[in-house]
Amino acid sequence: MCINTNSYLFSHAIYLRGDTGTDHNHGLAYCGAGVTNFAPTVLPDGPVLWGYGGGVLGVMQSGAHAVLTWTNGGVFVNGGFSYSSDRNLKADFAPLDAPQILDRVAALPVSSWVYKTDTGARHIGPMAQDFHAAFAVNGNDDTHINVGDEAGVALAAIQGLNQKLEEEAKVKDAEIENLKRENETMAARLNDLAVTVKMLAERK
Repeated sequence: MCINTNSYLFSHAIYLRGDTGTDHNHGLAYCGAGVTNFAPTVLPDGPVLWGYGGGVLGVMQSGAHAVLTWTNGGVFVNGGFSYSSDRNLKADFAPLDAPQILDRVAALPVSSWVYKTDTGARHIGPMAQDFHAAFAVNGNDDTHINVGDEAGVALAAIQGLNQKLEEEAKVKDAEIENLKRENETMAARLNDLAVTVKMLAERK
């Protein structure tokens, strides 16, 4: 079939498998605004592509291969994953207190857990609610963690740790210098005492 003009589905789904119309496990549809072709509890107000066990977005250049794959356990990217971080797209810059970020990271609960929909795969990480409460980042809600925010928090914590180590090193260096001066003073006093003892001995 070849369609050579615009086509409108009026919020109906395209099912990709089965001749009898009973297999609704693979399809493409618009969902939202009361249209519940896919997962009635999820209304993204946009297009949704789904498969029973997952799906693939692929390319044909240099041979067919998957660029992005999703399963019940998550999304997998074949190659690097990039998000926009251009300075020219950003505004309202504000400095961070890196040591404070480090303290919040140290206090952030991190545990091992499994997703209820994929109990066979164990993960490690914080809860989104705790992350949002600790770092006051904005997002669609407090049940997701933006990967950019997570990386930013990690970098800020590393900077905070570096500052802490540098400050501790300065304190230790100052203590060492004080000890050196004390040793030099003590050595001078011992030398003076030795000279005095020698002079007294010679008088005898």
